[in-house]
Amino acid sequence: MIWESKYWKKDILNLADKLERRITQKKWFDASNANAEKEIMISAFMVRKLFESHKIDETIQEKAIPIIKYSSNGKKISLMRRLSPERYFDIERPISSKIKVKDLYNNIIHSYIFLLNIIDGEFKYFWVASDWNKFKFMFQIEVKKYIKILRSIGKNYPTTQAFIFNDKKQDFIVISSDKKLKHYFKY
Repeated sequence: MIWESKYWKKDILNLADKLERRITQKKWFDASNANAEKEIMISAFMVRKLFESHKIDETIQEKAIPIIKYSSNGKKISLMRRLSPERYFDIERPISSKIKVKDLYNNIIHSYIFLLNIIDGEFKYFWVASDWNKFKFMFQIEVKKYIKILRSIGKNYPTTQAFIFNDKKQDFIVISSDKKLKHYFKY
């Protein structure tokens, strides 16, 4: 459980700043690539932990962000082949799609494919496919959109929480929000 979230959120904002500087970074070394991967991966873990600790407005998890999705071409990707996902997904037929924020960070955390794409010296997007969907599809996420998500999470401080006991779970369900929570209660 996270007690005081401001330190976590400050770090998320710092990671967003680092990723933004990488967008126009001119020289990419192995260390640069590794650091960018860590910044994305660590921020995904931090976001998940903040949500699990109810330190972010619950509605942010459900927001859908635009992405590109590539369907599998039928060939089975494996550990020895995952550094070339373009051989296993139909890159020539991008599909405009959306993904919920919670599904995005879970795909990053459970990634089977996680690959940065630097085009003409600019870090534009990254590819990710989780263990669960590696034979179905791969997502392409724009770095600028990912940074925008991180910033919205880093600046989010819920003003209201409701604790509702769930008999089936024998535990409380916690709802954190920036808005009043009247609609969660029966009168």
